[in-house]
Amino acid sequence: MIWLVAGMACLLMVKPATAQTDAAEAYSKAYELLIASQYNASNSAFSEFMDDYPDSKWKDDATYWTCHLKEKMEEDAEDAFECYAMFVDDHSRSKWVDDAKANLIRIGRQLAAEGKPGYAKQLTAMQKGDDEEVALSALYALQNIGDERAFETIMELYKRSDSADLRGRIVYILGNFDTDAVVEQLAMIAREDASESVRKNAVYALGNRGGRAASESLMEVVEDGTNEEVQKAALYALGNADESGISAYLMSVATSTQNVELGRAATYALSNTGSAGASDALEALLKTTTALVEVRKAALYALGNHDSESSLMTLRDVAINGDEKVLRKAAVHAMGNHDRASNMLRQVYEGIAERELKEAALYAIGNTDDDDAAAYLKKIAVSETNEDLARVAMYALANNTNDEEGDLMEVYEKARHLAVKKATLHRLADSPNALMKILRTSDDAEIRQTAVYALGNAGDDEVVPTLLQIAKDDADVSVRKAAVNALGNIGSDAAQEAILKILKEGIGQD
Repeated sequence: MIWLVAGMACLLMVKPATAQTDAAEAYSKAYELLIASQYNASNSAFSEFMDDYPDSKWKDDATYWTCHLKEKMEEDAEDAFECYAMFVDDHSRSKWVDDAKANLIRIGRQLAAEGKPGYAKQLTAMQKGDDEEVALSALYALQNIGDERAFETIMELYKRSDSADLRGRIVYILGNFDTDAVVEQLAMIAREDASESVRKNAVYALGNRGGRAASESLMEVVEDGTNEEVQKAALYALGNADESGISAYLMSVATSTQNVELGRAATYALSNTGSAGASDALEALLKTTTALVEVRKAALYALGNHDSESSLMTLRDVAINGDEKVLRKAAVHAMGNHDRASNMLRQVYEGIAERELKEAALYAIGNTDDDDAAAYLKKIAVSETNEDLARVAMYALANNTNDEEGDLMEVYEKARHLAVKKATLHRLADSPNALMKILRTSDDAEIRQTAVYALGNAGDDEVVPTLLQIAKDDADVSVRKAAVNALGNIGSDAAQEAILKILKEGIGQD
C-alpha cells in the first residue's frame, strides 16, 4: 500500500513536467512552420496549440504570431488590424505588446491612405491615449497621410509630456510640418522649454527650415538671453541661413556683446555664412574697437580658415604692425593653418623683434606643407645668433622635415650653439646609429654625455654593447657614469647583465 501511494505521488509530480514539455514541443513545431513560410500549416498548429494548452506561458506568443499570420495569409489588412488591437487589450504585459502597437500604427496608416477614414479616427484616438510612444508613432502616421489635425494634436502631446526625450522627438516632427504656424511654435519651444537639449533641437529645426520667419525667430532666441548654449546654437544656425541681413546681424552681435562666448560664436557664424563678403566682414571686425579682444582673436582664427591671399595679407599685417601683442600672436598662429603661408610667415619672422612672436612664427612655418620650409628652418637653426630661436627652429624643423635624421645631423654638425647641438641629440633618440657615430667621433665630453642619455632613452638592446664600452673606456668620468645610468634606463636583461659586469669588474670608477 505504501508503495502504491508513493508511486501515485511520483506520477502526480511527473505529469506537469510532461505537459510542459509537450506544450513546448507543440509551440516549437508551430513556430518552425512559420519560419519555413508554411503559413497555413503554422496557423493551424498555433490554433491547435491554444486549444490544447490554454494556460500555457506561451499563449500570448502564439496569439501574437496568429495576428502576424493574418497579415501574411490575407490580402485584407483589416482583420490583422483588429487582431492586433485585441492583442493589445488582452495582453498588455506581453513582451510582444510594443510590436503589436507598432504594427497597429503601420497597418492603420496603410488603411487610412487607402481611403478608409475610420482608421484615421482610430489613429487620432491612439494619439490621445496614455502611451506617449504610441501617440508619437500615430502622429508620424497622420503627418505622412496629410491629416490637418496632426499639427494641433502634436502640440497637445508636447504640452502634456513630462519626457524631454519625447518632446525632443516631437520637435523633430514639427520641423517637417508644412505650415507657417510651426515656426512660431518652434520659436516658443526654443525660448521656453525646460530642457536645454529640447530648446537646442528647436533651434536646429528652425535653422533647417530656413526662410525669413525662421531667421527672425532665431534672432529672438539670441536676444532672449536665458541660456547661453541655446543662444550660441541659434547664432551658428544663423550662420548657415541664406537670408539677406544675416551677416550684418552677426556683425552687430560680435561687435557689441560683452559675452565672450556669444561674441566668438557670432564671429565663427559670420565666417561660416559663405557670403563673398565674409572675409571683408571679419577684417572689418578686427578694426572695431568695441569688439572684445577675445572676439577679435576669434576673427583672426576664422580668417586663418579662409583660403585667400587677402586673408593671409591681413593676418601678416596684424602680426607685424598690430597694436596688441595677444592679437599679433593669434595672427601668427592663424597663419599656420594655411599651407601656402610659409613665405609670409618668413616675412613676419624677419619683420618683428619680439622673441616670443618670432618663436611662434617658426613653429607656424614648421606646420606648413611648403617645400622650402625645412630648408629655411634649417638655415635659422644653424645661423641664428639668438640661441633660443635657433633651438626653436630645430624643433620646428624636426616636425616638418621628411628626412629627420639627415637634416638634424646637418644641424648638429653646423650649429653655432652648443645648446642647439645638444637639443638635436635628444631629438635623435630614435636614430641610435647616428648617436653612436657621434660618440665615436666627438671630442666634447658634454656632447658625449648628452648622446649617452639620448641612447638610454632609445631603450634598444642594440645600444647596450656601446654603452658598456663607454662605461669602461671613456676618458671622462661623467660620461662613464651617464652610460651606467643609461643602461639602468633601458632595464632589459642585456642591460642588467652589462651593469652586473660593471659591478663585478669595478670599472667606471675613478
